[in-house]
Amino acid sequence: MFQRLALTLLAIAAFIVSNSAEAQLINLNLKASAGGVARLHAPVNVTLTVGKEITAAQLAQLAKGAAAIVSQLNTNTTIPAQVTVDPSSKTATVTFIMTKAGPREAINYRLVIKPGIKPVGESFAFKDGEGFRDLVKGKQKIWRHMNAFDPARHPVTYKTFHHVYRFDGKGYITKGPGGRFTHHRGIYLGYSKTRYGKTATDFWHVKGAPNQSLRHAGYNKPKPGDIGSVYAFNSSQTRWTDPKGHIPVSDTKAFRTYAPAPGLVIMDFDITIRAKDGDVYLDGDPQHAGFQFRAVNEVTKTKARYIYQASAEKKGGDVWADCNWVVNQYAVEGTPYAVVHMNHPKNPKPVYSTRNYGRFGAFFKYNLKAAAPLRTKYRLMIIDPKRHTESTIEHFESLFQSWVKPVKVTIVR
Repeated sequence: MFQRLALTLLAIAAFIVSNSAEAQLINLNLKASAGGVARLHAPVNVTLTVGKEITAAQLAQLAKGAAAIVSQLNTNTTIPAQVTVDPSSKTATVTFIMTKAGPREAINYRLVIKPGIKPVGESFAFKDGEGFRDLVKGKQKIWRHMNAFDPARHPVTYKTFHHVYRFDGKGYITKGPGGRFTHHRGIYLGYSKTRYGKTATDFWHVKGAPNQSLRHAGYNKPKPGDIGSVYAFNSSQTRWTDPKGHIPVSDTKAFRTYAPAPGLVIMDFDITIRAKDGDVYLDGDPQHAGFQFRAVNEVTKTKARYIYQASAEKKGGDVWADCNWVVNQYAVEGTPYAVVHMNHPKNPKPVYSTRNYGRFGAFFKYNLKAAAPLRTKYRLMIIDPKRHTESTIEHFESLFQSWVKPVKVTIVR
């Protein structure tokens, strides 16, 4: 009798544990609508709020880390998903990629979140080295952030920037120190005429050795969900240090990196610029200021070719107005690449400068108030044209619209 009682209690305990696990399961049907914009490898975000789609207990569990999977019902395929939690707003955000959808198409998905689910696909990872941080996904190298500063090596280390790796991982498609215009380095931000009080400093050419620098000042501490199989989130701080060691400006570059398909990388930058102790006027010209990209040095010889938004108006030389995106097409050792630089319409209105050696980007002047930081958003897309062959203005406009008009998702009851 005692054995039967023990077995009964064990069965009850197993039932309670089983039902507790089931209570922690999130299983929702989603409907994602293209919303009049053609979608191609488009990131999709779904927000789950305590009291609506999830409970407080479920949010607490998600904050400890839980894997998610999304199934596309019309094709019966499973795709990677990633969960991040914001305790302050009592929300969890699930991110996945809509592979393809026509402008008027709606796709049904099923979302499942549960501890113990094996993530789908290879995950991103950061690898820190002496003077740099790499981002990889599986064996694929994505980018390298150059973060060293050494006054004794001022010409080489005065500017923090991002290199972008070739898709084969054998070197970069971006330029570093040296070569033609040594101050052009990968993906970078700067202003040649930065004025504060009675002082003006060139935070573009950065010649004021040994102190002057655009100096890396640390990374964010990763939170659960910052790194997964869908994207990697990274945030770094830069101190704009003048020749006297004063720091009039700092910036924070927070961005997500996606690699949603072979031959495609997406980098979504959210940049906040702050005046430290007084108003600062960010000034310069289209060729020597702003958020810019510089192709590898050999493009000096092979020349870059550009595609412009249909509304773009040439203002003389290499300057274009009424333009929120530009595509730079060039080759690295005979291998073609396309780099799309997108400026969010909510940013201050820019002009683009597009030099034939592969330096291009968006510039605007701005009066930065000490009490009001400037927040801007940009998207860079790195494309292998052999895999992704569309290159019309209409195609790139569709990619731009897909960014500024996110996919709309409803939860189907």
